[in-house]
Amino acid sequence: MAGLHFRPMQEADLPWVAARDAELYPFPWSQGNFADSMAAGYACWVMLDGAEPVGYGVLMMVIDEAHILNISVVASRQRGGLGRRLLGHFADVARTNGARRLLLQMCGWLAARHSGISAFTLKWAHDVMRSKEAGEGGEITIRT
Repeated sequence: MAGLHFRPMQEADLPWVAARDAELYPFPWSQGNFADSMAAGYACWVMLDGAEPVGYGVLMMVIDEAHILNISVVASRQRGGLGRRLLGHFADVARTNGARRLLLQMCGWLAARHSGISAFTLKWAHDVMRSKEAGEGGEITIRT
């Protein structure tokens, strides 16, 4: 993962992104959904390891909240920490754009459960993004 980096999603990425979404989810986004997100000005990103795309996602900013609408790692590269890296990238983008909250939509929980993950832990660097229920530890574990 030495060459892991992020770049904004481009129109040329849409067939690949839509095909990966169809592989990963029982109710995938269409190529049009991703195109509409880009046209609406949402933060649409592709994560690459060297030249190989390994993940993607869509972040919507609303006033001082950032909503992760889609966060995905290709099936062959899951369970290696890439999802954590992509989530961290979105947290950085959210902070840079003034977000006080970062919200992960329910579909993330459902996708985790569908793929057999029994729990996942969300961590953050800034207290302003901490859930009231999470305590002072800087992380919360969600059981699926």
